[in-house]
Amino acid sequence: MRIIYSLLLLTLALFATPSIDELKAAVEKNPALLNSPQAEALMKEKGLSKADIEAKLKSDNLTKNVISEKTIDNKIDILDTDEENMSVNVEKFKENIRLNPFAYKSSESLIKELNKKQQLLTEKKLKRYSERFYANKNMIDSSSLPTPDNYTISTGDVLSILIYGDRNENYELEVRNDGTIEIQYMGPVRVGGKSFKEVKEYLVSKLKQHFKMSSFKISVSKYSSIQVTLIGDVKYPGIYNLSSFATAKDLLIVSKGVRKTASVREIEIKREGKTAAVLDFYDLLFQGKSIGSILLKHGDIVVVKKAKKLVSIDGYVNNAAIFELKGKETLKTLIEYAGGMKADASKRHIRVDRYSQNTIFETFHIPYSKARNFTMRDGDKVYIYKLDESADRSVNIYGNVIRPGSYRIGDALTLHDLLQQELQNGEKAFFLPETYFEYALIKHYSSTLNYKTQSFNLAKVIEGSEKIALSPQDEVYIFSINDIQTSSYVTTKGKTLLQPGKLRYFDGMTIQDAVNASGIDGIIDDEVRVTTINTKNRMPKTIFYSLKKDGNISLHPYDEVEVYDYYKKHLLQPVTIKGEVINPTTVFYEKDMTLGKLLNAAGGTTAEAYLKKVEIVRYFINENDLRTKKVIYLNLNEKKSKNYILEPYDEVSVYKIPNWGEKRVVTLKGEVRFPGDYTISNGEKLSSVIERAGGFTKDAYVYGSVFTRESIRKNQLEQYNRSLAKIKRELAIYNAMPANAKKSMTSSGSLNSLNEVIVEAQKYQPIGRVSIKLTTNLDILKESSYNLTLQDKDTLFVPSTIDTVTVFGEVFNPSSFIYNEELDAEDYIAMASGIARSADSDNIYVIHANGMSEPLETGWFSSSVEIKKGDTIVVPIYIKEDNILDIWDSIAKILASFALTAAAVQSLGVI
Repeated sequence: MRIIYSLLLLTLALFATPSIDELKAAVEKNPALLNSPQAEALMKEKGLSKADIEAKLKSDNLTKNVISEKTIDNKIDILDTDEENMSVNVEKFKENIRLNPFAYKSSESLIKELNKKQQLLTEKKLKRYSERFYANKNMIDSSSLPTPDNYTISTGDVLSILIYGDRNENYELEVRNDGTIEIQYMGPVRVGGKSFKEVKEYLVSKLKQHFKMSSFKISVSKYSSIQVTLIGDVKYPGIYNLSSFATAKDLLIVSKGVRKTASVREIEIKREGKTAAVLDFYDLLFQGKSIGSILLKHGDIVVVKKAKKLVSIDGYVNNAAIFELKGKETLKTLIEYAGGMKADASKRHIRVDRYSQNTIFETFHIPYSKARNFTMRDGDKVYIYKLDESADRSVNIYGNVIRPGSYRIGDALTLHDLLQQELQNGEKAFFLPETYFEYALIKHYSSTLNYKTQSFNLAKVIEGSEKIALSPQDEVYIFSINDIQTSSYVTTKGKTLLQPGKLRYFDGMTIQDAVNASGIDGIIDDEVRVTTINTKNRMPKTIFYSLKKDGNISLHPYDEVEVYDYYKKHLLQPVTIKGEVINPTTVFYEKDMTLGKLLNAAGGTTAEAYLKKVEIVRYFINENDLRTKKVIYLNLNEKKSKNYILEPYDEVSVYKIPNWGEKRVVTLKGEVRFPGDYTISNGEKLSSVIERAGGFTKDAYVYGSVFTRESIRKNQLEQYNRSLAKIKRELAIYNAMPANAKKSMTSSGSLNSLNEVIVEAQKYQPIGRVSIKLTTNLDILKESSYNLTLQDKDTLFVPSTIDTVTVFGEVFNPSSFIYNEELDAEDYIAMASGIARSADSDNIYVIHANGMSEPLETGWFSSSVEIKKGDTIVVPIYIKEDNILDIWDSIAKILASFALTAAAVQSLGVI
């Protein structure tokens, strides 16, 4: 059954041994498992048929027997056996990309292949076959057996006497050392040394005298032990205490068996100086004869002699082991003891290695037919070889067939005869698709021990017009078309195909088949190019077909089919409409497209569209072959204009009604009578909006008015960010230059100062202020250059009266101070505790409340600049102009100017 396990294990490709139920279920579900090439090869190797496997799977031996009546304890030592270590090797057919019997092999690989075919003697350590017998340590259970009549009653036995009838008594009587038992009313009765039969008859006669109306049943309820002696070629000779029912087998089990050189076929039992029996354990092992009827007796001596003839047998036999032979037992007897030969064992050459008289080593090769007459000697080693290739009476068929492998020749003398046997169910049942019938090859193994090839026409061999003789071990190669030549294909091309490239060619394949198989992605043109080499001279020829009309034309192998993008051959020409339409767009021109249709495609005109003048720019090629344009104007209020026929590439523009603008708003804040947002018209002046706002209040500080413009704010912000990025970049480059590393250390103060300017400047954002001079007299303002034309999002902030002057920058106490018309810039700086060491005293300037600024003239705090309410005096930080840092000075001043301007405006309460 282990063969069945391995067989189904391999067939099912499992990695864990399946259960019997799983094996049966698998075969029942798929009986074809037993038909696989691997299964057939393994069954052939093991000498089994499919019917054998099916019968064993259905037999009762595979069912589970549950014994509930009694638990049976069997003591068996598990020995390593060939079955436990058996592995099954099944040759796997390698997947070859292409069948090629002429594939080159080096001399080294050919030698390796020949070496694999050699039958080399493999030796393994063999054990005495009889060792298996001692592995079973079960002894006779005396309680389960009836006492034989010839059993001799001895001291220690316990007799059970049951009296029933007019009296009911039960006695358990042990035989004393003097051989007697004590029975009530009868006294001592001698039973020792008598047989059990004699004791029963004697006791019944005695009991009848006292129990006349009763019946009696006498048995042995407990047996005494015996002492026997074991001597000879055993592992542990000596005296052994055994059950009185013990046999010689039990004694050998208790003594752990015999030595490797001992005989198990001539074991003597000595009793009272005579030979009571001679035992041959092979009678039990091979013939099933019982040797257990000879019970040992107290005082017996068991003698185990040295074996006279030990021989080993290995190789392709069922039970490789060392066997003991007697007398005239021959090589045939030895093979029978080994369970016979395996199915694939060779009977031609049985090897026998012999040591003769301790002087000569000889090797004999005996055919099985002479094994009956070949007498064995002690120490002989027999090896049974596997059948070699010379015994192969089949041929091998490889290649494009359903079942490649060995085929029995039988009565077939030619390949035609063999194929006729296999083709009874038709060629489809034997050959695979695309078999190449025009060419096949056979490799003969000739009598000169060389291989010879012969090619032939397979179709002619099948029909019988060509004869190919067969010999055992021939190899037949059946090719597919793909073995002979590359697979035929058709190539498709085109950007509108999903998967252009090679397609497998089949007879009857059409142009439409090739296009559909490649998948269509888009719109293809009806014209299809086919280039074929199916010409007389095999030179390419290109033909153009209509896919719609000629799509069913058959293709030929290696044809090339190309499809075209419809819009590559039929160009899409644009027409554009822009301006005052709902959805300005570009559409593809269609024949006789009108202006009205294009307007509909754009969703129509907007409410702001100027319909009296729509412009069409048209392009054309002039007489000098130059592309030029002309402009056409149409009035959409006229119905005929919408029917105007457009041409490809026309550009239509719909303009906005003149003076139609979006809402523009300016904001007035602070000290005006009606602050808020005011919608302005085109060209409206600042004075006009101030009048609309009710003019200035009595608390307005007009001199400090702040006017901002969004466009200027954006421009300032752009310059501000650009300057900041530049200064950071150049500062990083300067510090990274090795030549400036030392200088950077010495000028770290300047760099730190510059970093402070950058940090400080980042706190403020430009507000887009425009410096203006306003007056409370609006008539004067109207004539003034500061009467600005307003723009959308302009803002005017008029602060209330300011009574402070601010000192800002590098002074010890930057702050705002109450305005005093008698004080000048020097006085205010002094009020701020004077300038700091980091101040740039040469570049102090004043930012006036109206946004204008002017530097203090050179000299020690010259007071030539008039200080007014709301002004800011700025003391900038000193930046040392060192090498490249001189440009940073000017940039830093610009940034500082932005920041300080914002700070000045903040002091006015704007931000």
